[in-house]
Amino acid sequence: MTTQSPNEIRIKGLEALLESLGPAGMLRFLEQFDLGSGDYTKERAKWIKDLDVDTLVKETKGKRSLEIILDIIKEEANRSKSDIIKIAAIKKLASMHNIEEELVDQILEQLKKDTKLYTPRENFVKLI
Repeated sequence: MTTQSPNEIRIKGLEALLESLGPAGMLRFLEQFDLGSGDYTKERAKWIKDLDVDTLVKETKGKRSLEIILDIIKEEANRSKSDIIKIAAIKKLASMHNIEEELVDQILEQLKKDTKLYTPRENFVKLI
């Protein structure tokens, strides 16, 4: 196997894109990539200067838990053929993802505030 220079690799890559996607497709693909500007490390330091590791972990877990809760609601709606989902079922399924009931309650309340779901009747939620 011969070692290729970065320029040779770039040329072969462009040729492969051209052959596979055609000229317009190749350009559309390449437009998706931008090197950007600035210094990410310095900017990131400004964003998180006041946050400690515990806060960052908590926020990350909260965002991931929110995604899981939304997925649970959507899957339950599809599975049950009903768009009204029992909160108890959400909590039970969330516990399988190690999401505590208190966090489920907080997430559901936030989703209501964000008008992504509502309570059509007691102990049930429905996505909007």
